[in-house]
Amino acid sequence: MTLNGERFAGCARLQSGYSLPEISIGLVVASILALAGQRALEHSRETQHYEKLGNRVAQYNTAVAKWTVDQGATVIPNTYTGVDWLKDAPGCGLPSGGTVEYLPCGFTFTDLKYGGDPTTVVTNAAGVTAANTTWPQITVAGEAQVLGPAYTVAKAQQSTTEAMNAVTTYADDSNGTLLANVAFNAATGVFLPRNGSLPMTGNLDMGGFSVINADTGNFTGAVSAGSLSTSGSLSAGSASIAGAVSAASASFTGNISTGSLNATGGVSAASVTATTATVSDTASIDKLQGNLQITNVVTSGAACTSTGSLAVDATGALLSCVSGSWAVPGGGGAGDEAGQIAAFTSGCPSGWSEYRSARGRVLIGTGRYSESYANGRRRNFVYRPGDRGGEAFHQLTEAELASHSHGSSNAQVPYGRPNPGLHPGSAYIRSFSDSVYSGNLSAPVTIGSSGSDIEHENRMPYVAVSWCQKS
Repeated sequence: MTLNGERFAGCARLQSGYSLPEISIGLVVASILALAGQRALEHSRETQHYEKLGNRVAQYNTAVAKWTVDQGATVIPNTYTGVDWLKDAPGCGLPSGGTVEYLPCGFTFTDLKYGGDPTTVVTNAAGVTAANTTWPQITVAGEAQVLGPAYTVAKAQQSTTEAMNAVTTYADDSNGTLLANVAFNAATGVFLPRNGSLPMTGNLDMGGFSVINADTGNFTGAVSAGSLSTSGSLSAGSASIAGAVSAASASFTGNISTGSLNATGGVSAASVTATTATVSDTASIDKLQGNLQITNVVTSGAACTSTGSLAVDATGALLSCVSGSWAVPGGGGAGDEAGQIAAFTSGCPSGWSEYRSARGRVLIGTGRYSESYANGRRRNFVYRPGDRGGEAFHQLTEAELASHSHGSSNAQVPYGRPNPGLHPGSAYIRSFSDSVYSGNLSAPVTIGSSGSDIEHENRMPYVAVSWCQKS
């Protein structure tokens, strides 16, 4: 019965739920777990606040390092509060500050839970510029924090670029204060000022990486690269580029060898070897191997300033700058000097006018000229500028006829008197040989004329062109 009674009691307990002690234990465990989760969440949030502060600290101290390098050994000791002194004051609309953007306009510490505006003290001693920065003490409920600043320092060190680690350090103290330091020796430092005030003392090894966002490249020696692109101008002694060269303008005192050359401005080089060279402005090249594409479009006859420059007209025809005017190379286009005469297949271009004296006439060179003829005679001619002569049609005169003769003679008519001894009783001559005497009668003969006295064509075969004179 007892077993059965215990069994029944157990069944009743199961049916009625957990006992009060069991429920109490469960609530305690749940509270502990909830509290642990809440604290873990708060810790995670706090860590995020400190890491965000660490990122800002790294960004600020990197800006201080760049500013310090740019100042070099001439930096003036001073104390700076806040962050605006590292901003471009005119660009950010600030009443005071510098003119170089080391920090963006919106950079601040005041929007963070921890931190606040820093104070940077700059000193300069024995050529070493030091910038020591401190941030306001980090406290919670009046108690200095130690673990949080440690998170901040770790994040700042992680966020600082490897290059800047050589001049920047971070620390925190037991009072919850963040510290950052920049130290740079202008004489021995490995960084160059961004303003270009210091030259490099060795080679720049990019380790296979590219130089990007470059404006103007000025090289006193040779340039060797896979490809070269700059938004500004390029100047070098010589260049060997396996790929393409793209620049606003390019100037080489030596030779350039490249796959293609594309310059939106001018190009000057001793020689260029390229598959294609595209120049939008002036190209001064002693020797070119490859194709040259000229995109500078001008008008034939228009004024130009750089003698020898090349351009094209609207049809793509090549033009050259000759004595202040764009002309077709080799003549036939715009001329060299005022007064020059040139022939055009159509009307006269800009800067030219019709040479009216040449209407219907051929041009002949001035000076003295001699010519010999088959009869041994020799004639001298003298032509002076502006002389005129010749005629399109000519009527021959007797003096211009060649010496000649006509085959004719006086006509002779035989006559005689009859000889009675030979022919008695006859009143007629039977033959002149029978006459008592005989002879010939002579009379003038007139030869008839022919021809119509019309002028003959005196012109050589011709084709008409427009003779124009440079204004």
